[in-house]
Amino acid sequence: MAHVPEAKDAPQLLILAEPLLREGLIRLLEPQHRIATTPEQLKGGCRLVIWSSTADLPLSSLCSELEHLEERWQPAAILLLLPGQTPYSSEELLRLPCDGLLQQAEPEELPAAVATLLSGGRVFELRPLCATQPTPEPIGFGQWLLRSGL
Repeated sequence: MAHVPEAKDAPQLLILAEPLLREGLIRLLEPQHRIATTPEQLKGGCRLVIWSSTADLPLSSLCSELEHLEERWQPAAILLLLPGQTPYSSEELLRLPCDGLLQQAEPEELPAAVATLLSGGRVFELRPLCATQPTPEPIGFGQWLLRSGL
């Protein structure tokens, strides 16, 4: 049987997310980690900050908030969770000042990402939704012939 660390010995995580997502993250991570959802709940240092951002922040605000979290919680790693549909390009996301980024994360990916970050690694998984591609409008036969060059 695998040894699950006692909660008092486990690394402490700070989760900053909307209530429903926060509860899901706690259920996924709580057996192996001590969880705080507010700075006041932290006892001692924090090893990892998990922040779930909405997709409607301007890129400059997202960068600014990540820098603020990094300054505030140093030397803790920062894991950013994003929804699948965002206004940011992959290049912009890869330049963000964080140690990990999961876009449209699957629940089973989170414990592994947390373990990687706690061991000093980095995690970046970009996965935009298929819905971000505009659906082509239906065209008539005449337009199709013109576009196809037949």
